[in-house]
Amino acid sequence: MTPHEEIEAWLETDEKDFAAGYTLFVHYSHNRALALYLARKQDLNKLIYELEKIHERPTLKDAPVMPIGPVMKVIKNAVEKANGTADAADVIGKAEGKIRVIKDGKVQYEDLPEELKKLYDENTASYKNMRAMHEQMKLATTDEERAGKRKMIDSFDDCINRNWKVIDDWAEGKLSADDLATASGTQEEYKLINAARTYLSRNISKMDSLKDEKREKMKLELRERVSFLRSKNAEISHETLVKLAKYAVIDETDLG
Repeated sequence: MTPHEEIEAWLETDEKDFAAGYTLFVHYSHNRALALYLARKQDLNKLIYELEKIHERPTLKDAPVMPIGPVMKVIKNAVEKANGTADAADVIGKAEGKIRVIKDGKVQYEDLPEELKKLYDENTASYKNMRAMHEQMKLATTDEERAGKRKMIDSFDDCINRNWKVIDDWAEGKLSADDLATASGTQEEYKLINAARTYLSRNISKMDSLKDEKREKMKLELRERVSFLRSKNAEISHETLVKLAKYAVIDETDLG
């Protein structure tokens, strides 16, 4: 089979074997950092998403980012260093009287604090949203529409990475109860900022089709999001500001 056929066959299987998919990824991705991340996390959703992107490339070159053996050796060495044993199946750490377990690179959901279960659940949803947005991007008819979808994909990806960082730090015993509460609070604020940006990008164009009271109501909703973002010193792209000024949501003097 051709590389595209191999990847497509794996993507279409109902019960996806992570090792088989990972082998394909290593051979065609050429991304060392991501190869190590996937080997450590055994993150099937992320692997599916990355292989879908690779599958869309017009040409694929079989040039492994590195031999698979050394990749797994790096992971095994990291486990041995953390656990003091050659058994890479389990890494068990204790902090504040709680046992924290990572098996085969996967966080055990039931051992997570409630704050982190929310972040884990959010990542699961974000992976699905990224894949859906990626499909929508393929159907986009303008560069502007594609760019908007790409920004949303990048936003989901940033959120996923932030969440994993918090979960990783907790699993390694780096976060106290107070630190965990602070980190979770920061993540919540980030989600609100992201939600406000998403609302703006999705609804500005609706102003063309709205009239009278509905138009004024939408204008107020947009202004509310702008005010929130500015209160958090969150960046609003110049492109978005131009559109907001066009519909008198903000004054043109605010463009600078």
